Amino acid sequence: MGTWLEDVIRAYQRLGGVAHYSAVYKEIEMIRSDLPKSYDAIIRNKVETHSSDSEAFSGKEDIFYSVEGIGKGVWGLRSFLDETPKAPDTDIVEGEINPEKTETTIFRILRDTKLTKQLKLLHHNKCQICGNKIILPSGKGYSE
Repeated sequence: MGTWLEDVIRAYQRLGGVAHYSAVYKEIEMIRSDLPKSYDAIIRNKVETHSSDSEAFSGKEDIFYSVEGIGKGVWGLRSFLDETPKAPDTDIVEGEINPEKTETTIFRILRDTKLTKQLKLLHHNKCQICGNKIILPSGKGYSE
């Protein structure tokens, strides 16, 4: 049995990175054997003191994020959010002081990147209409 924080992280990992508190409580019941009566408050405290989305944030490790907004009870592990990939048509050299400049015109759909990542994680990259999931050769899921 690990620390409370380690066990809460493990519960979220086993639940796919995003879950409502009610699912986390059940998962913790399977991870820990001797639970105090207030274990649900302990879990909420660990999540909220380790999330910059919460007013209770301790300022230390920013491990969790609020998926649907504060008060909804759905939290996720920040480590499960994929980094935004670099555009394939750029040759950026890290640390270059005077990079070359090129004028380009593109048309693209502007989306809320953070929200998009959270929704993809919440739905496990599955289509919300048909439930299908596309798996890329790298093994990661793909969704639009």
